[in-house]
Amino acid sequence: MEDFDRIEKMTLELADKNPDPDSLLKVSQALFTIRQLRGYKPTPVWPTVLTSITAFLAVLLTVVTLRNQTKESEERREAAEDSQWIDVMKQISLKDTSAQMGILGVEGFFDSQRHGKQAREVAATLLPLTDNKDSFEIALKGLVRHTTADNQRDLIGIAKTIAYNEWDVFNGLKSSKVPEKCPVEDVVAFLNSVNQCYEFKDGEELPVAKRAWLYSWEVDSMSDALAKLWQRGSPGLRVSNLDLSGIFLVNCMDLKNGDNLKNLDFSDSQFRGAVIHLCDISGAHFDRAELSDVIFHQVQSFERSSWKEANWWDARSMSCGLASYLAKNYGPGSSDQQARAKQLVDRCTSDN
Repeated sequence: MEDFDRIEKMTLELADKNPDPDSLLKVSQALFTIRQLRGYKPTPVWPTVLTSITAFLAVLLTVVTLRNQTKESEERREAAEDSQWIDVMKQISLKDTSAQMGILGVEGFFDSQRHGKQAREVAATLLPLTDNKDSFEIALKGLVRHTTADNQRDLIGIAKTIAYNEWDVFNGLKSSKVPEKCPVEDVVAFLNSVNQCYEFKDGEELPVAKRAWLYSWEVDSMSDALAKLWQRGSPGLRVSNLDLSGIFLVNCMDLKNGDNLKNLDFSDSQFRGAVIHLCDISGAHFDRAELSDVIFHQVQSFERSSWKEANWWDARSMSCGLASYLAKNYGPGSSDQQARAKQLVDRCTSDN
């Protein structure tokens, strides 16, 4: 009986040192066998008993060995991953074209448990700096695939930076010599007709011209990505009560598979200074949204949209159909707000 007690103690000690599910299963099986043998009444056939004991101890020894080997293999893998991460970080500089290579490098770490969060943060910083469409698209798709309710603000931050870049180039037109047909007063027209402001010379364009074309393309790409992300409706992901100030949401009706801004709930969100162009917002909720200085341009589909307590009359400009719909269904209360609403309706922009 003392032998059984000693073996049982050893088995329990192994379980304490190796608490993983597989080891615990083997231990429980071994303990069950020990306690069966301890309670066996007939004269034991010791060779058979010892054979059973030897068998389950061998199993336990195998479990311990495999666990140690697995741990060592995992440590080697983590060390190799850390080394690769350090190498990628060393190659990144914000002062040259290495940003493009860097963003491709960190994209490979998005699935990493050790460096995934860092990789996402680095990619969010580098993405607005890349001057290559392919690199931008690859990294953006990787970020979207790994976007959750907890980190979607990374994408919104990228969208804001790109919008800032676009405004920076657009505002620079006023201090530059540009063709008369260049829309220096209309940022939406500028988005859609950059070639009217800069001469195309097949690779000999000014850096500002290349930036303008790139930013316009990035605005479209980010709008597409955000709309699809929001329509996908990942668990816990929402668009209400978000700070979307300054972003561009454009050409949403051109998205593949019919994705757009339809039926999304933007209640309590901040849109100050944003641009919403050619998007379908039918059935969407903008209740209590902050809409100061927003540009609603060519918004043609807005049926059943809700705007309770939203200050739509403080928008910078608005297409006529939407302005009439809001004036009819969501008229302001105070005389001052009513005056601003009338001015907005009177100077509304074309729906087409």
